[in-house]
Parts: sequence; structure tokens; C-alpha cells
Amino acid sequence: MSNNLGHNRVLISVPKRAHKRAVDRNLIKRRIREAYRLNGSNDQQVNFFDINIVYISNNISDFEQIKGRLSDVLERIQKDRAKADITATAVPD
Repeated sequence: MSNNLGHNRVLISVPKRAHKRAVDRNLIKRRIREAYRLNGSNDQQVNFFDINIVYISNNISDFEQIKGRLSDVLERIQKDRAKADITATAVPD
């Protein structure tokens, strides 16, 4: 969702149902936060979003795998944002 703030807000959720131990949930959240920091903390955007990341796998992925998938998702969000900007400017009033 779009927000009117000067930055993106990110919620990271790892369900207790899939990962019973808090140590495992925290490890996954740390990996996702670091991957987002490396890939997606671009504050030079015009539109900012509220992003919800839910980890649904039952396995604990390594950092490189999480980083790659998160990078793909963030690229998709940027493309959709660009497409929405183009259609918004193309519509005559």
C-alpha cells in the first residue's frame, strides 16, 4: 500500500505454526531485515509503501536465497509502481 510518509515501512512476520522455536523465527527475521537493508532501502523514491513480508516456508533458508527472492519481489514492486505512474499520467482529466 502507498503511504504519505517519507520512507517505506516494512513488517516482517514469521509464523509460530511453522517455526516453533523463537531462535529460528528471530534468525529468519534477521536475515530478511539484512536482505532488505542491502537491496531495498532506496530512499530516493517518490512514492513510499507499507510492505508486509510473511515467511511461509517450513525450512530455514540461507541468507543468499532469501536475498535473491527478496530482491525479485522488490523489483516487481518497483515495476508495478512505475507502471502505475505511467498509467496515472496517461489518463486525461
